[in-house]
Amino acid sequence: MIWKKRSPDKSSNRQLTAVAFVDFEHWYISLKQIYGLKPDIDSWVKELNQIYNLQEIYFFANFSYSGLRNELDQIRAVTHLVVDTQNAYSTNEKDFTDFIMLDYIYRESISHPEMDAYVLFTGDGHFLPVITYLKHSCKKRVDIYGVSQAISNRLKEIADSCVEIPSSQNFRIYQMIATNFQNIKDSPRIVHPTFRTTVDIVSRQNDVPPESVESALREMLTLGYVFQRERNISAFQKIRVIEPNYEAMKEAGIFA
Repeated sequence: MIWKKRSPDKSSNRQLTAVAFVDFEHWYISLKQIYGLKPDIDSWVKELNQIYNLQEIYFFANFSYSGLRNELDQIRAVTHLVVDTQNAYSTNEKDFTDFIMLDYIYRESISHPEMDAYVLFTGDGHFLPVITYLKHSCKKRVDIYGVSQAISNRLKEIADSCVEIPSSQNFRIYQMIATNFQNIKDSPRIVHPTFRTTVDIVSRQNDVPPESVESALREMLTLGYVFQRERNISAFQKIRVIEPNYEAMKEAGIFA
């Protein structure tokens, strides 16, 4: 999972009790269209549990669409609170999902006033009024998660924190790694890029901490942007090298 993290509140060791509401249409569709990625729901929930005393997680979407429907098993592995917003009579299906999610948030604020914080995964400006209500009328903390380049600037301004997925920093490191592969391809020398040598070269050439490059490269392996295989370098020696998946990187906008 890729994060641009702004920590909630470390003034106390006590974890804030929180409830999360996920506009899964925003997460799935925006991440796929902009970056060619799919949501890593399990990692996101693990991240939340490290930050908050998480009480409930709600997912909202029109699951009649096959792409969204195919993610249901992953969602149900972390919560049973799944709200299908399909409505045959709605002219704007996305607005209908927002309307249902807003209704749940308002009802939650009334039925559970003891909650400390609300986590909203969305990028939609329709949620500005409810954030204002939660912060100023209910005195609650509101943290936003959303897909980078698909989040309302006003949401970022009004929320207590905003976490963007994927983070612009990690995406830049992806591009640095892709450039290194292109340099290898253009080089007249035979180069056998291993995981470690790739981390060292990209870190040194771009003045980026090696642990950041290593984390990004592991993510690229997980997401299929690069892969490892054994290569014969002599009759008696094999090494494990990293190779690029140019097609996947181009589709995600990492490599032009």
